[in-house]
Amino acid sequence: MKNYKYFTTFIALLLVICNGIQPSSADDALVIIDLQADQVKVTSEGYEFLSGDDELAGEVIFADQDSEILIGESSENSVQLLISIDSSSAPSDYSFEIPGLATIENLKVGKRTLHRLVGPGDSTLGWLAEAWAHDANDQKISTSFSVQGNVLTQHIDTNQDGIRYPITADPYLGKNLISSVTKEVVSGNNLLHVKVSNWMWDVYGIYTGTLGVAGYTTAYQIAVNYGWQEVLDKYGAKYGAQYRGYVATKATLKDQFDCHAFGAPALYMGVILGTDPQPTWDLESYRSHVQDAGVWISSRCNW
Repeated sequence: MKNYKYFTTFIALLLVICNGIQPSSADDALVIIDLQADQVKVTSEGYEFLSGDDELAGEVIFADQDSEILIGESSENSVQLLISIDSSSAPSDYSFEIPGLATIENLKVGKRTLHRLVGPGDSTLGWLAEAWAHDANDQKISTSFSVQGNVLTQHIDTNQDGIRYPITADPYLGKNLISSVTKEVVSGNNLLHVKVSNWMWDVYGIYTGTLGVAGYTTAYQIAVNYGWQEVLDKYGAKYGAQYRGYVATKATLKDQFDCHAFGAPALYMGVILGTDPQPTWDLESYRSHVQDAGVWISSRCNW
């Protein structure tokens, strides 16, 4: 009987431990962020928001005792969610369900991190900027992300000394690096018009503005690898697998895309100054195969 008693106690303890390490469920999430639709969709109980609706900036989408989550800046491809914590009695963890999320890949540059949200089959579901938080005195507050199941949680260290409330934190997510890809046939030659997203510009701005050459190099690698994959996927979805295969094997089209990614900061000046607010990266099939950066620069991608 004594052994049975110890056995049942052990089983009970094991169940408590196992229960404590279960992955977060969708029921734990305060807000749902859907990156699988054409636009980023944010929903909570009785509330729905589609990215790009500037009129809803500052709208409260979730409120609890001494804390709330608001809509920050957004574009057609991205959305910022602002967590506002008003007192030490408020929760320090805030969870968001992301349908289709399988895992998160951390792309490290120096002390900065860009997170790739990975979906089924290692597909790129979306992107997440590095976590940040600060208090009313603009003191940096320690914060981080974790993922369990398809739930993303931002953890904020509200036990840090000298905090002055409110604390503001934000998960900032982007859906696509590429907004659209269209084709045009001129004199028997195929022309691709690639429109990059605001999130692509943000990637360059975040990692170039604060990390110089190292940040620029990372932004460029993200564009030429993940951005090009999006070009192929979007082109294939719109025109068919045969045309996708053509673009994938036409080396000059990749050359020209890489060239535009190489010169993206200069191209972005047109957006900032308003001289070219919606630039496209135009790729022409008749050009020769060139991987020489000197030629790229001297020809401005039009060799």
